[in-house]
Amino acid sequence: MKYNRPLGREEATLAEIPRLSDGWTVIDIKDERPNGWDLHTTPEGDSYWSDCDRKIVSHADPRKPVIANLIDVAYDDVRNNIQDRDDVEIFFNTSQEAPETPTSGALEYYVVNHPTRQVFWTEDVKVDKIGVGQFSSLAQLKSALTPEYWTHMDYFPCHRAVDAAAEEELQNVLRQGAIDDMTAPGSTFPYSAKECRQYLSLIEGFKNSSGTPAQSAYKTSSIARIWASITRVRHINGYGLKNPRLDRLQGLGDYSSLQAGRSFKLGLVELLCFNVPRQLFTSMTALWNGRIVYQRHWHKLFDELRRGWELIALIRSGLATASDISAYISYAESYRYGLRGLSIVLSLPRALTIWAILLLQVGLASEVITHNTNQSQWVIVALTVTIPMMVILPALSFFRHPV
Repeated sequence: MKYNRPLGREEATLAEIPRLSDGWTVIDIKDERPNGWDLHTTPEGDSYWSDCDRKIVSHADPRKPVIANLIDVAYDDVRNNIQDRDDVEIFFNTSQEAPETPTSGALEYYVVNHPTRQVFWTEDVKVDKIGVGQFSSLAQLKSALTPEYWTHMDYFPCHRAVDAAAEEELQNVLRQGAIDDMTAPGSTFPYSAKECRQYLSLIEGFKNSSGTPAQSAYKTSSIARIWASITRVRHINGYGLKNPRLDRLQGLGDYSSLQAGRSFKLGLVELLCFNVPRQLFTSMTALWNGRIVYQRHWHKLFDELRRGWELIALIRSGLATASDISAYISYAESYRYGLRGLSIVLSLPRALTIWAILLLQVGLASEVITHNTNQSQWVIVALTVTIPMMVILPALSFFRHPV
């Protein structure tokens, strides 16, 4: 992953500014590039190399002789196995185990087929090495690898633009997704109708780049990133496969039954929390159904909880994306009890406030009884009932359960 790479620091070697320099006037970086290679900077600021003649992209620096030699040898080997395929692109990178001092065979690679929007290799590859998980059919494997193609386009957007057909299809997919979200409460589309309209407006707002890929890198990266998100959710939901998930709550009954393990300890804590965690557990299980995260629904729940506990506001700020939420919920989920433990923790503000109200009333009643021994029993009863009702009734509006 590009975001997991360590930060590098440029060594300061220049002590003076060349005369008559306005930054790049006296600097010709083309002289530093090996023949056939171009250096690109992505919209995020990352850099990579491309050889458009041989259709190679790489984060590895081909100016280093050992790198250039490894790429040349590896390219010939891969290309000899795919001679019948023209519109393909090969990604090479140094091994994560030896990024600075690569040795023979220390290059990682994959091949990108642009017409089919797929990635592949020239030999059998173990699925655990590429992180796509187990698959039961070639159709499911294709579904798993499609997001990887769009991730590649997002990472390397400067030398090749997204074709017009893919752009038009994405616009239609977003329009359908918006309508689906507005008409189906259990829509499995990853974006809300509002978000779909925003994306459509932004995509249509990109100015034409006169066919120059380098100038359309911003558009290419944006389209690819949205496609990657959509195709990843499609894969999770079995889009186009046998028995797909067509509704967000589909299969909730079976999933909830798996989280129904009995626990005296959890049951006691839930009872002491006035069963508030049970209600929250039901809502959270519905949102976590199939272990699929739709961030807009989780954000709504977090916003409701934030009113009761400022800690949730801190958690919410770190859970801005679906992947962040998924990682957090996966970490908190119990194999046997699902999200019951997390629901108890998130219910503490409500439960503790109820306890505070009750203890306050006990204290008030005690004071009334202690200092008003001459009052009639009916007056004492009236006071002990009226005061709690005056506090509890407004509090009930605060404890509106999030849906």
